[in-house]
Amino acid sequence: SLRLCNEGLALAPEDGRLNRLRSRIEGRLSSEKASAQILKQASGLVGQGRLPAALRMLESALASDPRNAELQRLREGVKQRIELQEAEKAAAEALGRARELLARGDLPGSLQTLEDALALYPKDQGLRDLLGEVKQKQRQQDDQKVQDLAKRASELLSAGDLDAASELLREALALRPQDPELLRLRDQIASRQSLAERIDRRLQDCSAALAPVGDTPAPSVAAIDALASAAACYREVLGLDAEDARAGAGLAEARERIATLFNRTLGEGDLETAGWAIEIMERSDAAHPQLREMRQKLNEVKLLVPAMATIEGGCFQMGSPEKEPGREADEKAHRACVDDFKLAKLETRVKDFARFVDTKGFETDAERGIGGVTGCWALDLDDEENPWSYKGWATWRKPNKYQETSPDEPV
Repeated sequence: SLRLCNEGLALAPEDGRLNRLRSRIEGRLSSEKASAQILKQASGLVGQGRLPAALRMLESALASDPRNAELQRLREGVKQRIELQEAEKAAAEALGRARELLARGDLPGSLQTLEDALALYPKDQGLRDLLGEVKQKQRQQDDQKVQDLAKRASELLSAGDLDAASELLREALALRPQDPELLRLRDQIASRQSLAERIDRRLQDCSAALAPVGDTPAPSVAAIDALASAAACYREVLGLDAEDARAGAGLAEARERIATLFNRTLGEGDLETAGWAIEIMERSDAAHPQLREMRQKLNEVKLLVPAMATIEGGCFQMGSPEKEPGREADEKAHRACVDDFKLAKLETRVKDFARFVDTKGFETDAERGIGGVTGCWALDLDDEENPWSYKGWATWRKPNKYQETSPDEPV
């Protein structure tokens, strides 16, 4: 390009366009020569390991010659090498900290440092190797601790201090839960308990669980749970001594009270608690003669009464602020209170409400035209003037003109 430009200027030395073009070509050639020189110098710095200096030189050159592909490639390569060096440095620092902690005997701290570092640099072999070493030392330390705890627990067992021996044994089992020697030692400690003392102590617990229930004025899941605990307690005693008359009588009383609470809760419509009583009775004695009758009663009531939940009563501020837009005259703010009440846990389905209507002959307000209107608020696109308004055809049986009512939908 420069040669052709010079040939043209030889013919027309005063031509402004050719002079300007020659100046641009010469500037371009000068820039390329400078970039090539910088590329050579930066490559030399990379060879010497002076990566930050090389990067600064390349960044400066690209500011003047941003499209130079060679400068761009070398810059990216230098950046990658710097990042690699920084990662290696950080991993080496973490490795050093972990080794210092290991030297001080802080195995947990060393282990945590290594795991944190490997989360950032998972391929670093030095970190991986030291992690294996630390884990091995941790296992060895745990093994020695378990041996020491087992030895001290055995000495305490021989001395008759069962509570202290059990405490040490629990600490050892937390480290080695499946260790055969520890499990045998645990059995030895347990076998030292006197059967008579165990039975007496458990019978006291059983009586304590049974006594608070008595004639509970308000049957509840808590009362049945207490009876379940008492029944389980008496069964445990009978597992130790099947002939213990006190446990047999106590278990019979607990079951009788469960049956009594079942009848009371069922009569009050608390089907969930009644069902829980049956489940507790089954746990106590799956072949109990009253179970069949209890299940039959519950199933009969379930056909008529929905499962209910008790909503705790309370007080609240009812009404609207005086300056609220659209406020009606009867919306004066006042304190209102409600008592506890029950609410069905599930929405009433169309088929359930239909059964109620068929049984009682009930008619809704919409069907009876209460309030001066007939029907329900519904959409009718055929009514162009009032598409949304009270529609005489709209009732619980057909609230939506454009969709069939499913018997399993909420009414």
